[in-house]
Amino acid sequence: MADAMAEYERDAGCVPVLHPEELKPQSHYNHGYNESVSRKNHVDDYSTWDIVKATQYGIFERCRELVEAGYDVRQPDKENVTLLHWAAINNRIDLVKYYISKGAIVDQLGGDLNSTPLHWATRQGHLSMVVQLMKLGADPSLIDGEGCTCVHLAAQFGHTSIVAYLIAKGQDVDMMDQNGMTPLMWASYRTHSVDPTRLLLTFNVSVNLGDKYHKNTALHWAVLAGNTTVISLLLEANANVDAQNIKGETALDLAKQRKNVWMINHLQEARQAKGYDAPSYLKRLKMDKEFRQKLMLFTPFVVIWLVGFIADLDVDSWLIKGLILDLSIFCSTCLIRKPIRSKHCAVCNRCIAKFDHHCPWVGNCVGSGNHRYFMGYLFFLLFMRNCDEAPPTLSCTDTFCPSLTDVQMELLPR
Repeated sequence: MADAMAEYERDAGCVPVLHPEELKPQSHYNHGYNESVSRKNHVDDYSTWDIVKATQYGIFERCRELVEAGYDVRQPDKENVTLLHWAAINNRIDLVKYYISKGAIVDQLGGDLNSTPLHWATRQGHLSMVVQLMKLGADPSLIDGEGCTCVHLAAQFGHTSIVAYLIAKGQDVDMMDQNGMTPLMWASYRTHSVDPTRLLLTFNVSVNLGDKYHKNTALHWAVLAGNTTVISLLLEANANVDAQNIKGETALDLAKQRKNVWMINHLQEARQAKGYDAPSYLKRLKMDKEFRQKLMLFTPFVVIWLVGFIADLDVDSWLIKGLILDLSIFCSTCLIRKPIRSKHCAVCNRCIAKFDHHCPWVGNCVGSGNHRYFMGYLFFLLFMRNCDEAPPTLSCTDTFCPSLTDVQMELLPR
């Protein structure tokens, strides 16, 4: 368990990856014990467990028994992890309260990343544990071994509710970690969803700040991560598309290096809208809001006039009019103008006026010329069924003769 926890902390570090080939999604390993693990499976033998394992599984009675027997709750294990850390990462609120009442240090540093229990709870996304630890005096502004505070961890792991809670408790929305990264930069780089980026923008975060070492803005980090969702949000928030990093590269330059067509097109449009690049005449019209509104206003009138103009053309061939105006009134098989409600029957290979359906029992289509006769045929069948207890039989040349109900269902207009 300790080895797994060490691997978890190493993979969940705060050091950003700069090279595109190394930009791989970071895993957030859940090394907390799942609540679905039934305690009944251990009810007979948990009395032999050590206090670390009992804490991980939340066996309060066993933990209290060992503490009352003299175990020091401040004592870390061989991996420098305290009981409070294990209780925090597994969301054991009762044990956290108990250990602190027995003298546990709420901000005790431990683990390979030298983190506090609040850091561990934040990584796992346990909002209730974060609230409880802060009520018990935990300091969210402390940094771990890689220079991240709790708000940075919550942002990079996408725990929006924890980000909101920490900001509500006074954490600076533009706070930089030791790498010079703000929560918005971490959210842009690590979280491929609208939140917590949208939440941070709601709190009027500074979108154009650059980090300490590379001078990358949040837009740079979003482009490096290929985070199209966050790129759209940042552009809507008027992020500076002309900002340059320490190498003199803009976000558009990074997008071209990655050869991402979507990012290139959207960043170019944003630059053109702000006047950094000169767009073509058609693109200027496309970006002109007033022109688009006028076009939407007058287009219906032009279309209506055009339809009437084409309909009044002195052209005898409905083939030409059908191709120009509307293919729905032109039959491409019969090469004639189709009347209203007509349809080409693939079985009869001709257009049928007021087409209803092709009936295989009468061997013909039901339409304008025989619709009333077909209805009389149906009523006759119904009358015969009511007059005779035994259902009438239909003579047919096929080996299969359907029942009367099947015939009626087929003959009814669709």
